[in-house]
Amino acid sequence: MYGQQSFNNGGNGFNSFGASQQFGGGFNQQPQQQWGQQQQQPQQAVQNISLAEAMGGGIPSFFDKNSQIGATVEGEIVNVEARQRTDYATHAPMFWDDGRPQVQIIVTLQTNERDPQSQFDDGRRTVYVKGHGIQALRTACRMAGIGDYPRVGDHLKATFARTEPSKTRGFNDSKVYEYTITPKQQADVAAAMSQPTQQAQPVQQQMPAVQQPDLNGQFAQKVLQLKAIGKPPQEIAQLLNVPIETVTAVTDAQNPAMHTADPEF
Repeated sequence: MYGQQSFNNGGNGFNSFGASQQFGGGFNQQPQQQWGQQQQQPQQAVQNISLAEAMGGGIPSFFDKNSQIGATVEGEIVNVEARQRTDYATHAPMFWDDGRPQVQIIVTLQTNERDPQSQFDDGRRTVYVKGHGIQALRTACRMAGIGDYPRVGDHLKATFARTEPSKTRGFNDSKVYEYTITPKQQADVAAAMSQPTQQAQPVQQQMPAVQQPDLNGQFAQKVLQLKAIGKPPQEIAQLLNVPIETVTAVTDAQNPAMHTADPEF
């Protein structure tokens, strides 16, 4: 009977242990699913990491903790993307109190900035837009007539405008940035207009500009650049402050088969 009792107790213990195992298995199964879900976030983030970031380099951010009010950077947008913010110390993804992920917009600019200490600095700089800055960037895009967000090829100017006292005691003051967007087509026109015009040779100065335009110089390059972005001859002539015949002479020289008074663009 002792052995029978021992066996029964053992059986009860086994059944109880088995139930515990079943409960434990059910309990462990859920954390495993949660762990699997947590693993998806770094796996998904890896797809957005560039080779430069993986190798420990990456594109430097223009603004940092030492930036002074009035600091400004501008350039052509070469990449723009949205990412979830991460904690600076732990690198864990950040969420709002309601469970929504905190996002930031990362804009990469081709600038004229160069670090004299880095021989491989190609001038690219990143601008991180987050918090209330996202609304400011959206407003700048709408004012530029391009919708709710910037695109590759647009020109962005970002300025550290001021600081505002934090509404939460113990937190640092908030940094306020201002943004100006210039659509790509307007930026192309501005770039074409900013190129210096080559002076005509002395022998050419004796001849009317209509008969002997600077067909091979920078003036002709300006005309062709403005033509390439869809500007008509009349507008090109107004932009360059020359007679329309001078513009058509340049375009006719590039395409002799269409030598007309008003060539099609």
